[in-house]
Amino acid sequence: MYVTYANGLAVRIAGDWFAYDTDFEGWSISGGIGGPLAAFGLGAIAPAALVSLGLTGSRQGASATARIRIPLN
Repeated sequence: MYVTYANGLAVRIAGDWFAYDTDFEGWSISGGIGGPLAAFGLGAIAPAALVSLGLTGSRQGASATARIRIPLN
């Protein structure tokens, strides 16, 4: 599922499960949120900057990534 709001904010979520011969083997889920820094109320810092946060989880572990892009022109 991917949803984008009018202010540029975007939300993404996805999931999956794994089975073999009707035995539940595992699962995974991922998601994220991102958009212009202004959508988070921080537009005065860098008006054209973009920020994103991605999350991933599974039966074996979890991770997160964050990224900020600030155009120099």
